[in-house]
Amino acid sequence: MQQQQLTVAQAAKLYGKARSTVHRAMKAGRVSSTVRGDGTRVIAFSELLRVWGEPVNSPTKTQRDATGTPSLTQQASVAEMTQLLSELVELTKRQADELAGMREELRELRRLPAPEKLDQPDAERCSAHLFAAEMAALKARK
Repeated sequence: MQQQQLTVAQAAKLYGKARSTVHRAMKAGRVSSTVRGDGTRVIAFSELLRVWGEPVNSPTKTQRDATGTPSLTQQASVAEMTQLLSELVELTKRQADELAGMREELRELRRLPAPEKLDQPDAERCSAHLFAAEMAALKARK
């Protein structure tokens, strides 16, 4: 899954903050950002989630056109971000559940007794393997 990246203006609108607030957070090191090939500074959506949590603005409150109503493309981009956020939250929950299961399985494995060492000589252990047994038979015929 490709990571969603937002410009400073998009991040500010999504979280209901001033652009200067986002810039101060970047300058202070609270929010990390990168520069795209076209020179635009962008912030990973996951980074915004880490710092400020879920966006406070609903899709209709985030961006409005000159008439005061959100355009279809603006609604779609905010709706996509909201959908992405929901998917990320769900993925995080599934990963947490999986991690808990793995930890429990590890605890159970640690309770098992250690495997016993084989007391067989090397030749006997090798003969247990089918190919090794055939090779031993061929060598015995010589």
